Amino acid sequence: MIARVRIAPLKYWCHVEYDNGNFHLLPGFEIEIFTESMDVVAPCGGRGWLVAAASLEKIGEIVGLYAPPHGRYVCEHMVEMD
Repeated sequence: MIARVRIAPLKYWCHVEYDNGNFHLLPGFEIEIFTESMDVVAPCGGRGWLVAAASLEKIGEIVGLYAPPHGRYVCEHMVEMD
């Protein structure tokens, strides 16, 4: 199942390296994640979900990199869920 979620404000993100891109442009941006892909992700050890390919491409266009800080996953600290 695919869910649409928004990227949370940077102040809620776990400690990751996001200085080498325009990550400050992502909060509020909507992405799609695969809910059944939930797993533990490094470095924070929190829950994470695999990001859909189309969302990864959009993230890459915005930040100038082609992967979120945790690779193809976003952790629970990086997304706002209803």
